[in-house]
Amino acid sequence: MTGSPAGAAFLAPPEPAPGLALWGSSSMASGLGHEGTPLPIRFHEQLGAAFWSAPVESFALGGTTSWHTALQRAVLTPLATPEAEGPGPVVVALDPYLPPRPGLEIPGTIGPVVGTLDCALGAFRFTPADPAAIVQEGTFTSSLGARTRTWRHVVWTGKNNILETDTVLAHIRALRAAVAGPTGDTLVLGPWATPADGTGSARGEAMAALREALAAECGDRFLDVGAALRDPASLAIAPLAAAGIPEDPGTRSALADATTPPLLVGSDGTHLNGWGNLLVLDALQRRMQEVGWL
Repeated sequence: MTGSPAGAAFLAPPEPAPGLALWGSSSMASGLGHEGTPLPIRFHEQLGAAFWSAPVESFALGGTTSWHTALQRAVLTPLATPEAEGPGPVVVALDPYLPPRPGLEIPGTIGPVVGTLDCALGAFRFTPADPAAIVQEGTFTSSLGARTRTWRHVVWTGKNNILETDTVLAHIRALRAAVAGPTGDTLVLGPWATPADGTGSARGEAMAALREALAAECGDRFLDVGAALRDPASLAIAPLAAAGIPEDPGTRSALADATTPPLLVGSDGTHLNGWGNLLVLDALQRRMQEVGWL
């Protein structure tokens, strides 16, 4: 015997913590997080520090829709048809059709061929891992879904195709169902409204419908970002208070109008700046504590 069971348990290496994956478009990719604050506030960097013992990976990319997120997670597995025959990289047409998004790179397979799907030259292109492999028509399946199935996930997607509200909701349902094991779990963030998404506009009404549905379906796994950005208690966290944001006349006016305070929004009027990201990050980490992730 080299010690008591209690001693052995104390000295045993800890169970590996599940990874954390971030999915979505420009908001999840931190938007204009380099604006406003003294240092950039980027979600994957800040959460990487909070989840120091677990891998944190961001798969978010600006300009993507819930369709692209579903493709990344392998809850959408389209038919891929090469436009030419032969080995090497080939342009493929996807069915259902998705608009190509520069910067998107997804490891996966078409049929038995392993490779990477990207968006080069304005089209989807598949590059086999084996340069001699010949790509034939088949189903494209992302490998990211299987790799992250037992991870925890933060999903902030659908704003870029918000008018397809039912489709966005269906994709988010599928993303939530794609986890497995005792550690797999998902937090869903709701869309926030810019001045162009006001009450009565088509986009504003679609966002409200999506938030209502997600709140009902996800319970404590849903974080209403729009409400958090207008919450006086959230605005009163120390960094924002020290910067004078709660007392700013623009903030007071925005809260009276139930809109997002302008000091939380970047110079393009469409993305959150560092202060906005800091507020969302604080609300997100508090929710992660409540559900036992932190």
